Amino acid sequence: MEPDMNRYDLEHICTKHPKMSAEEWHGIYDRAWNLYYSPKHVETLLRRARASGIKPSRVAYAILCYYGSYRFERLHPLQCGLIRRKVRTTRRPGFPIENPLLFYPKHVWDMCTKYASLGAYYLWLERLRGRVERDPKGAQYMDAALRVEARATSQAA
Repeated sequence: MEPDMNRYDLEHICTKHPKMSAEEWHGIYDRAWNLYYSPKHVETLLRRARASGIKPSRVAYAILCYYGSYRFERLHPLQCGLIRRKVRTTRRPGFPIENPLLFYPKHVWDMCTKYASLGAYYLWLERLRGRVERDPKGAQYMDAALRVEARATSQAA
């Protein structure tokens, strides 16, 4: 078990896996995020929303918040916000306070690159959402998950 209680969050590995190395375990975690939010699956989520009567813009916003927090901040969505506040003098015990001449330029650069990437992802997501909403057959979209839902709904009635 990990002795540093600061590492008990949603990103750090705190115990050994019986078969995987820490790198393999983290790789699987990363892969799961990227597979679920792959461009193809994001499009599927938006199409399912439209066919189910849910506004695709609501789903796109959720995707941006959830996947964006992991992809751009490397934080679980429950630990992230729109702007990540970092205070130079707030450090864990045992870590030195960073020099302001190094901290602030690094922090500004970090924010600029992250939010530029987030902005590009937002534009991609908005173009995809627009394409899904303009699809004339979008309301009739059907896949295996929606068929199961439709069967369960009809059996319950």
